Amino acid sequence: MDNRMDHRMGNADGSRVDRNRRFEDRVVFISGVARGQGRSHAVGFAREGARIIGIDICSDLEHAPYPGATEEDLAETVRLVEQEGGAMHAEVADVRDYRATKNALLAGVELAGDRDRGDAGRGDRPAERGGEGEDRPIAGDR
Repeated sequence: MDNRMDHRMGNADGSRVDRNRRFEDRVVFISGVARGQGRSHAVGFAREGARIIGIDICSDLEHAPYPGATEEDLAETVRLVEQEGGAMHAEVADVRDYRATKNALLAGVELAGDRDRGDAGRGDRPAERGGEGEDRPIAGDR
């Protein structure tokens, strides 16, 4: 009996896809990407073939009980993504700032293509209702 794991999954059409590269040729947008969960997601998606567009505020936040990420942290995330064979467009931007987020995303789309997944993590507090730009499409919304 063969006990090796099959790392492939079936598609709806019956073809097989390597489960370890299931995000090949996909673009993922992640905020809070300089460290923690954002970094972990970026590296994981890159390992599975995705191109990454990432932003982080790279500064301390008034309401956060811990120090913020740094530009060095952001550069380390880019290095780790590239180490996995991925590509990443990274910018310092605040996800609460609609224009800065939009500009970073559009710049990344120019380099990497339209995004297929998004993860808008915030380290300071839960998202608040009624902020500027709320419910506005940014780029390529489906």
